[in-house]
Amino acid sequence: MKAIDGGGSLLTRAKIVLILRGSGWISGNPSVGAAKNVLNAVLASPYAFHLIQYRGIRRPEITDTITDTTDFGSLGPDPRGFLNTPVWRVSDDDIQNAVKSAMKRRPSLDGEDTYYFVIFSRDPLPVYSDKPGFQAEGYHFQFDDNGRKITYGTVLNWSANTLDNIWNSTGSLPAAFAHEVVEACTDPTTTTGFRLDNGDELADLDDARTDIQLPGIQQKISLAAYWSELSGMAVVPTGYSLRIGLDLKASDSAFFEGPQSSTRTMLLQKFNP
Repeated sequence: MKAIDGGGSLLTRAKIVLILRGSGWISGNPSVGAAKNVLNAVLASPYAFHLIQYRGIRRPEITDTITDTTDFGSLGPDPRGFLNTPVWRVSDDDIQNAVKSAMKRRPSLDGEDTYYFVIFSRDPLPVYSDKPGFQAEGYHFQFDDNGRKITYGTVLNWSANTLDNIWNSTGSLPAAFAHEVVEACTDPTTTTGFRLDNGDELADLDDARTDIQLPGIQQKISLAAYWSELSGMAVVPTGYSLRIGLDLKASDSAFFEGPQSSTRTMLLQKFNP
């Protein structure tokens, strides 16, 4: 397996506008505060550090959160044909409209790698009813706004699910979120950024690691692995590597990891926005 650079644009300093949408955020699982804490902890951790090897992508960060407990979509039969009971059907138009509404409150700034991310939460189970999200846990894409490309991503959350499933299953909320952040940063157009030599994106590995403990949160979570070309393997980084920070192959030097070091400080300064 190998990562191929298609030469297209990247989100090198992604500023994420988190859009928590739907009635599930009123009293369902998880709470708004818990979701913000966990997702911020994921991005504050070393998880995305290996992205620096892909043309210098720095740490993505959530800069704004917009909460809107109104629903979109509609109740109907499962478009996937998996369930006999009604589901809540969400279209890509619904997601784009949520992004456009959020853009009125928090516009994309000139020169900023803005990434609008919609997490829709509701009961019964919400599912995507059309492409590009059909049968997916989440996705990212772009639309044109007066000549400017707007990058957006989305994940659906079933608000009646258990907290253990939401945080620490292979299809967990943090795993799906992390997956779409990695892929939007490395391939925002979905066709011209970094992709694997089999045509997939860097996190399309069907590999989520469970029971991960991050600083700042009590619960264990799962996170999606993504491809590190310099390591030659799928990774879920929990430490900083001098080799990766210096863009060296495995044969060039040994890993460096440690909780306290001037070298670690140097790597953090290079990786952070």
